[in-house]
Amino acid sequence: MESNIQIIALLNALGLSESETKTYLTLLELGSSKTGEIIHNSGLYSSIVYANLEKLMKRGLVHYTLVGKRKYFAAENPSKLVEIAKDLERRAREAIPILDKMQNSQKPEQKQDVFVYQGYSGVEKVFNNILNSLKKGDEELVLGVSNIELPMRQFFKKWNRARERQMVRQRMVLFADAIEFIKTYEKQKLTKLRILPNKEETPLVISVYSDKTVITLWGNSPTAILIDNERMTDGFKRYFNRVWNSAEKLKE
Repeated sequence: MESNIQIIALLNALGLSESETKTYLTLLELGSSKTGEIIHNSGLYSSIVYANLEKLMKRGLVHYTLVGKRKYFAAENPSKLVEIAKDLERRAREAIPILDKMQNSQKPEQKQDVFVYQGYSGVEKVFNNILNSLKKGDEELVLGVSNIELPMRQFFKKWNRARERQMVRQRMVLFADAIEFIKTYEKQKLTKLRILPNKEETPLVISVYSDKTVITLWGNSPTAILIDNERMTDGFKRYFNRVWNSAEKLKE
């Protein structure tokens, strides 16, 4: 049964419809046959079988011979499928340069790449990418840090030591209830802190750097969404600065 499903899937991938596939497989089993036999064994309507035979002959998968005035149809050797697959590959390769031009012709503002990373290892990968993207004198903007991030506290300690070695600056707006992080970040170099006085836990943290934005959703299995889009990142930077200006000064 599984092999039959695989064969049907292969024929569908080569462009045969469900009824064309049934007609072709019926012919393979029957051998040279009249249309009446094909209709009976396939269980398809006669009009569909006639149409399918025409299509299959155009594809080179079926031929007929005349015996007197009667047509006997037969399937070509299955190796013909390899030729069809090769032809599809050739046509796809010919189309690639045209498709590439269509893709590259997009205006820069239309391009937007969004990548989603799941789990703690995925979040670590994203934040390591932040470090790899920044150099001495660059700045990362962080909004919304709270105690929800505590399971990765050790990772962020190492990450921040690496950031300090790279001389990357940081401005952070934390929620007032992020007590553990406030104590830690007060001691960090190249870091400016401001606090949002209202106490509230939020699973969402926004990190903005270069022309990229990372939105991290914390939980049992955190998710990091990396947005590589200059216009959107500019919007997040403006939003961060409005919040920064309204937040309470803590470390300048």
